[in-house]
Amino acid sequence: MADDEDRRSMTVRLTRSGKKQFSAMAKAHEQWLEHLLAPLGADAARELYEQLGVLRQIVGQRVEQVAD
Repeated sequence: MADDEDRRSMTVRLTRSGKKQFSAMAKAHEQWLEHLLAPLGADAARELYEQLGVLRQIVGQRVEQVAD
């Protein structure tokens, strides 16, 4: 379905099969990330996750500033 605010984008809905496939993919991705970050240890992995969240916010703000 078309987005009334941004005609360049579309909203889609997953079928039941699509939802099952997405769920399996998300679980596999989470396991991959846990394996990838395991050498850091729980505390360092948590800190990395938090810092990446801060970075995401900063980048989002900069993108908005450029768009204005």
